[in-house]
This record gives sequence, C-alpha cells and structure tokens, in this order.
Amino acid sequence: MSLQPLQDRILAEVVSADKKVGSIILPETARQNPVTGKVISVGPGKISESGSRLPMDVTAGDTIIFENNVGTEVKEDDHTYVIMKQSDILAKINN
Repeated sequence: MSLQPLQDRILAEVVSADKKVGSIILPETARQNPVTGKVISVGPGKISESGSRLPMDVTAGDTIIFENNVGTEVKEDDHTYVIMKQSDILAKINN
C-alpha cells in the first residue's frame, strides 16, 4: 500500500469484526461495531497550538480496536484498509 497518512491519521488494515478479540470477549454493549485492525502506517502527528508536533500513540504493526464506519475505507486486491484519525481508535492490544 503506497498511501501515507497525514497529520494525526492512521492507515489500518481491517483484520476482523469478531465478538472476540484475542483472548478478550467483548461484552454485549461493546459488540455493536467492534473492528480489529493492524496499523500499517501513521502520520507524523498533529501540530499543537504552540507549533510542536504531538507524538502518535500507535506505531506501524500495532493491533487496534475501533468502531465500524469510522474513517474512509479503501480496498486494494483482497484487503480492506481504513484511514482514520487517531481519536477514532478505542484501544490498542498489547501482546
């Protein structure tokens, strides 16, 4: 994938929309739209009011959980990617 996210955006490959994430079973209230993805690339970070760049909370290779229908979906071959803002990420799965 040759897309490079800008600012505080993230490019993630959609892995699954399961009710179980790794060994974590999501409760009914969280099952509405959970999606698991793998971060492919991240932008350089948002610029603060003082002019400095804010660091990103995720890096390429991280596994994340985000809600369905956020960001912009991009399809290439048999893969589905989403470009989203960092604030659209609900959690990062630590392995």
